[in-house]
Amino acid sequence: MTLGCQLSCLFLAGVLPALLLEGPALASEIVGGRRAQPHAWPFMASLQLRGGHFCGATLIAPNFVMSAAHCVADQLNGSATINNNVRVAQLPAQGRRVGNGVQCLAMGWGHLGGNRGIASVLQELNVTVVTSLCRRGNVCTLVRRRRAGVCFGDSGSPLVCNGLIHGIASFVRGGCASGLYPDAFAPVALFVNWINSIIQRSEDHPCSLDPASRTH
Repeated sequence: MTLGCQLSCLFLAGVLPALLLEGPALASEIVGGRRAQPHAWPFMASLQLRGGHFCGATLIAPNFVMSAAHCVADQLNGSATINNNVRVAQLPAQGRRVGNGVQCLAMGWGHLGGNRGIASVLQELNVTVVTSLCRRGNVCTLVRRRRAGVCFGDSGSPLVCNGLIHGIASFVRGGCASGLYPDAFAPVALFVNWINSIIQRSEDHPCSLDPASRTH
């Protein structure tokens, strides 16, 4: 499912601000993955400019998507219509981070690796959470025994663990799908209370939200 959050020409009722989680470099093109089944991830969104995909995002409320900080500078126009194929994602409890060895899914529409270009169909990839070689403030994943993972150019896509959004694709080390270094995601569980407060504030005061709200 592609939610067409086109910055240039899609105008629906309401406003769609993007909650931004900081990441020091671009990431999230899926290398070595597989095609996702249609509508398997109804919260997965594509941020688009002039019809072209540039970042992934996660629908966390009808009028909010969550992406990486470097993906969106301003408020997006539009809101989502919730139905069987478009649904809001579930977030973990505040502070309840995913543990070492947990199996998760990364996903995105980015480059497939080598000379294969950008994916026209959403890709998904089984990954394992690792704590070694990982910055303390991140959630990190690795695909063992083969070269696969996220890559530069399609940031903001979610990491799904046990049905919950535990990460937002942030950066890689050692090149795409190195097989040596883990891929890094912003840790959603550390910001859930803040995220919920922004959503609640928009519901209480729909015209007063500052779209530039960011983590510290």
